[in-house]
Amino acid sequence: MTFYLYPPPIEIGQFNLQKFLDFAAEIGLPIKSEKTVLPTTKLIFLGLELDSEKMEIRLPLDKLEKVRNLLGFFSIRFQTFGTRDGSNTNRCFTPYEGSLRMIATEILEGSLTKNSFQNYNRSINYYKDFLALYFPASSVLPISLEYLVLFIAYCMHRQLSFNTVSSYVSMLNYVQKMAGFPDLSKSFVIKKCLEGFRKKKARADTRLPITPAILKVHAVWEYCKMRGIQNGPLFCFMDGKPIPRQYFTRQLQLSLQWAGCDTAVYKGHSFRIGAASSAAMMGISSDNIQLMGRWHSDAYKKYIRIPVLNI
Repeated sequence: MTFYLYPPPIEIGQFNLQKFLDFAAEIGLPIKSEKTVLPTTKLIFLGLELDSEKMEIRLPLDKLEKVRNLLGFFSIRFQTFGTRDGSNTNRCFTPYEGSLRMIATEILEGSLTKNSFQNYNRSINYYKDFLALYFPASSVLPISLEYLVLFIAYCMHRQLSFNTVSSYVSMLNYVQKMAGFPDLSKSFVIKKCLEGFRKKKARADTRLPITPAILKVHAVWEYCKMRGIQNGPLFCFMDGKPIPRQYFTRQLQLSLQWAGCDTAVYKGHSFRIGAASSAAMMGISSDNIQLMGRWHSDAYKKYIRIPVLNI
């Protein structure tokens, strides 16, 4: 990494940079164009934004927002850590006690992945929006049974899906338990609210199975021959790196369009539906289908689509 500092105007910097690039090309010195930054007063280096006008070094806005979200999530938990009534939120800690609490918070942070942070923040922010609209004087914690029931009703009013609401309730109860408050997800009332939500929001699964009739098995065999026997994921690039889900989904969509299949009913999950359906039509037992699909419940039954003959 090389920096060139120069006085204004900016034309001086552009002229000097171009001279250097011409000289580098003349002597055969390789310069990566994607890593070459034109004259600017703001530059991101090592994750920090350097500002030569304000003479500041600061976090970029995206990282600053991430830090704010993390602090917002853990402040809820840290402020009530170790108590059921939040009585320790205003008292001062000794330096030693404060350091132990920070270590404890870091340990708890390690229990969540990056994606989990984002999801938990999303659920908390949605609950905060609910409180701000209907109960602006209320605090986030503790969450009462009444408020959680009303929050579920609020989510239905906002047309959220059952899976989303179920996840929100689970995440809010996680925060509730981490703060030392009762777990409301085990409540009979909450269970019945979610059950009723699911029934009212129930809709037919229109996804169709991708079976050997659609996906020619010999094409997979040809791919396996080309890939060879080596460790790693089945579907990967030539360098061995796994194919991202987004890339796979996009290529599947293009292939289905080329084959004249309706992409509205054939999705990535259609492979899982097709495998279960094909296995069932071959007479494979339910226990083996569940085992092969790594299902731990009776959810596999929803994936079996066997044509029915109406007489």
